[in-house]
Amino acid sequence: MFVARGSAPVYLLFALLLVPVNWCLEAVKWQYLCKKVEPISFKKALASVLSGVGISLFVPQIAADASGRMLYLKSKSRLASSGAMLSGHYAQFVVTVLAGSISVFYLVHNYDVPGRLGWSLALFVLDVLLIIALLASANLLSAVNRIAWLQKVLAGRSFAEASINDVLVATILSISRYIIFVIQFLALLVLVEVSLPIMVLCMGVAFVFMAKTLMPVLNFVSDLGVREASALFFFGLFQVSPEKVIMASMALWSINILVPALLGLLIVWRWKLVS
Repeated sequence: MFVARGSAPVYLLFALLLVPVNWCLEAVKWQYLCKKVEPISFKKALASVLSGVGISLFVPQIAADASGRMLYLKSKSRLASSGAMLSGHYAQFVVTVLAGSISVFYLVHNYDVPGRLGWSLALFVLDVLLIIALLASANLLSAVNRIAWLQKVLAGRSFAEASINDVLVATILSISRYIIFVIQFLALLVLVEVSLPIMVLCMGVAFVFMAKTLMPVLNFVSDLGVREASALFFFGLFQVSPEKVIMASMALWSINILVPALLGLLIVWRWKLVS
């Protein structure tokens, strides 16, 4: 794939313009899932999401995300909202792993990897289980809420339950976010002149996102390390220059994580001044 040097700023601008779209979709998803717990405005949902990204500069991502989202809720709603948050995260997890499994299948069948049939069956079973678990998640929180000893511990409070429609809406929004992630990474790879067929580029992007999702990260810095290591591994198989891969990966991390995180810190700082 070839890109004229004069068109390079267009690809960068395109990737940048998709950043607010990406985080607005996440805010819409949070606003939708949170409506049963405590209806919130889109503005508050967006502030919650960005606050979580900002807090992840200092604490593990899951704890940071929960802190940011609960920051703008009433105290009585915070425990229940964790159910809504888990539903949204799991939908994004399933979408990312399903797409990533396709990239692993691609690698297994295009390289001399022993046990191709075993790999294929394992990926198929994994994907089926993930889909079943996603569809069943609508009933999971309901079952958890009926556990007697847990109700005693929680003093009668419960997690917000999600309907099958909630799961489907969260999944559609998660797919939309994933498509944006892929388009951004593709634009940046083209920007740095990674000359590979579009199918290979898509498989590489899917592999990187799956690796980032499956490998535990402590904070936003380790997120960058996992992203770069997985990108170097995949694109190294196609003799792509490491410098180009690192440039594209760091650019994606900077615009999608670093800039929103700094904005999130400003939002948290402003909230502390007002409260």
